[in-house]
Amino acid sequence: MDNLKTSAYKNLLNVNFQQYDITSYLNKAPQGKRAKASYATPMKAFEHYFKNLGMEKKGVTLHNLICNVLENTSDDFDFQEAHQDYFLKVISIKVPNYAKLHLAWSAIIPMTSDGSWIIIWYSQDVHRTFQIKYGETLLFCLDVVHCGGPPGVDLKTGVNYYQLRFYLQAEFQMAPDNEVNKFHIDGTTSLTTLYHQTIEQKKKYSDITEKKTK
Repeated sequence: MDNLKTSAYKNLLNVNFQQYDITSYLNKAPQGKRAKASYATPMKAFEHYFKNLGMEKKGVTLHNLICNVLENTSDDFDFQEAHQDYFLKVISIKVPNYAKLHLAWSAIIPMTSDGSWIIIWYSQDVHRTFQIKYGETLLFCLDVVHCGGPPGVDLKTGVNYYQLRFYLQAEFQMAPDNEVNKFHIDGTTSLTTLYHQTIEQKKKYSDITEKKTK
């Protein structure tokens, strides 16, 4: 991961995360000794992996997976705003096989031994901050409201935390281009307004307010 060109990374949501689209790289056939691998490309191996997890049965179109590498840019961790990875799409009931249409998904695979962190809201009032351990994969549907960023405790310094972020698209639900959805389905109310701040976020903003008053 450290060999990826720094210039290829794009800042993500104005926090200390950057992302790099490696989809084309994973779709390349391995060379040399790796050419004897069981799958024609690394992406084919991931397609097989997600198929074994039952994602094809959930309506995911495995032939067009998108994969980004995410990394932190500093030790000064911040929280993303509450968001969804996809923009919810209204589908007419007149579309053939409407009842069989499925929603798209996202997958997070930590690439460092310390894992990754995420905050997920189960409702506007109930959320949970938890670690995705190395060796685990977190799958969540497109309508799940969440934000990335560790809880700000027990952090090491000078460490890059990498993760693979897959977009598991569906026929009628494609991934946006370097964007996330920050608004309720009404298109005007921000998710940050609707979904209550986490304990970590409250502490952060409390610390900022306290510094300003001194």
